[in-house]
Amino acid sequence: MNGVSGTHTIRKADIYDLLGIGYGPAHLALSISLRESAEVAETHFKYHFLEQRSHFAWHPSLLLPGSQLQVSPLKDLVTLRDPTSTYSFYNYLHSHGRLARYINKEQGVPSRREWTSYLAWAARRMNEAVSYGQNVVSIDAFTIATGAEEGKQDSVALRPTGEEDALCLYRVRTRDDATGETVTRYARNISVAVGGVPRLPPAFDAAWAAQTSQKEVKRIVHSGFYLPSLQTLEPVLHETAACRGNENRLHLAVIGAGQSSTEMLMNLHARFPTAVVTMIFRASALVPSDDTGFINSAAFDPERTDEFWAANEAQRRRWLVEFKRTNYSVVRTDLLNELHDTMYDKYEVSLPEELQDPSEREAGRMEMRRCTDVDEVTLVQDGVELVLRDNLKNGRLETIKFDAVFVGTGFIRSPAKMPFLDGLKPFYPALEDGWTARDTLSAEAEVAASIDTEDEEVIERKRENLRGITRDYRLVPGVAMRTTPRSGKSSPGSETSSTSSQQTLATEGATKPEASLYVLGGNEATHGLSDSLLSIVAHRAGELTTSLLHRLPRSRRGVESEQRTEAHRTTGANEVGQKLAALSGLGVNA
Repeated sequence: MNGVSGTHTIRKADIYDLLGIGYGPAHLALSISLRESAEVAETHFKYHFLEQRSHFAWHPSLLLPGSQLQVSPLKDLVTLRDPTSTYSFYNYLHSHGRLARYINKEQGVPSRREWTSYLAWAARRMNEAVSYGQNVVSIDAFTIATGAEEGKQDSVALRPTGEEDALCLYRVRTRDDATGETVTRYARNISVAVGGVPRLPPAFDAAWAAQTSQKEVKRIVHSGFYLPSLQTLEPVLHETAACRGNENRLHLAVIGAGQSSTEMLMNLHARFPTAVVTMIFRASALVPSDDTGFINSAAFDPERTDEFWAANEAQRRRWLVEFKRTNYSVVRTDLLNELHDTMYDKYEVSLPEELQDPSEREAGRMEMRRCTDVDEVTLVQDGVELVLRDNLKNGRLETIKFDAVFVGTGFIRSPAKMPFLDGLKPFYPALEDGWTARDTLSAEAEVAASIDTEDEEVIERKRENLRGITRDYRLVPGVAMRTTPRSGKSSPGSETSSTSSQQTLATEGATKPEASLYVLGGNEATHGLSDSLLSIVAHRAGELTTSLLHRLPRSRRGVESEQRTEAHRTTGANEVGQKLAALSGLGVNA
């Protein structure tokens, strides 16, 4: 059992078809797609989104002056799904009277500031679709206690879901920050897109945990909390710098070699002009991101998700390593060149003393320690002590005290790291901590080897069971994994498809609907590098809209859904006819 007791009754009118947890770009794009869908309106599909923050925000901790977006503005919330949508970035510019002036800009991409303004503009237009200030307390699983969910009664009786029960509804409890009250909602489907948790080098784990429990100003700062942390840390550091003078400057460290680390390095140098800011990283040099056309097409085009999904695990791993140079531990070329030229001009070119500006003598500096590992981290009085391993000097160890350390080593985007999903772990194996650590190379290779001999639907079931997730981003229930995959093509009229392929109780003949848990942003290993990026939010929103509507009970499906089903049937019948004709030389309709 799931730890929730008691049978109770709720009104059907109070059940959402979808509750989305989190309201960043992924769910903002999905909410727009749902609003713009005629079928959603026709079927009275009921959806709502819940956001922890009190307002819409996108990476507010790194909204630094001059920072640039890292993707094409055409990869906005809607264009790859519907170029005519009024929610496009270019319509945002037009609505604000800036389209011509934007076209005249030298930069081909907007600043992060302008992109944030665009996203906030779109979010304000969707205000009725989201509740802000909602902290998810728990999500529990329920099944229908009596009768069929699609009966004529206006209410439905629920009881906690047992191990072999059909999971029919989710109960989502949130705490409203404004009132402090607990709000309870029920949904047939849940979508989770809440970003990630800080990824720290192992040496930082103990010190990070220790400072979390302390009341003092935090001296270890992850990029995900950069600007908010500086609100308390910056005054302390300025006071320290004023007391010390130039003889004992502030020493700040930045860990990492990616875009966020580089941006923090340059921003810290601007905020603390007399400090020594040291960038520490394992690589031999900072590396530019590869944003050329061929690599962008191979890694981020929407159809690549299908290609990635269909590949076996060995191939997917190779692609992730190959495409790493587009997004991980890399820096935009323009920023990299700016940093290099600044450091060259400031620290390599010397003016005679009589020509120097007096402020130059007091200026701090940026420096780099490449090929260096952080072996130990210790919180000390008014600072952080790092034990550094210099691999350029045969692993020589050196202990240095820094006044603060800033870590730009990315995020972990795993649903297993989301505490509010703990109540669903008994039902979804992919939520277990050790799920991604399993070795499935040989099992995936066996599935790939049987593609030419096995039924396509059987192959798809095996893929889903091995990966714990479907192509349309639904986690696979444990009860489905315990079922032997069977062909979904028993007749030309089968409604099974690759995007909604797990056996579902929402199809004909079922007495209870099957709830689905969609997870977005944590599926790089199965859906590709773009899963956590802006590149596919528009296209994926369209896929999710189709998936959600397809999984409605047939009595609620709209005309468009029925037309797609009929087209699927016709296509299936034609394919069977072509195969029979090829075998016998006779057309089945002759």
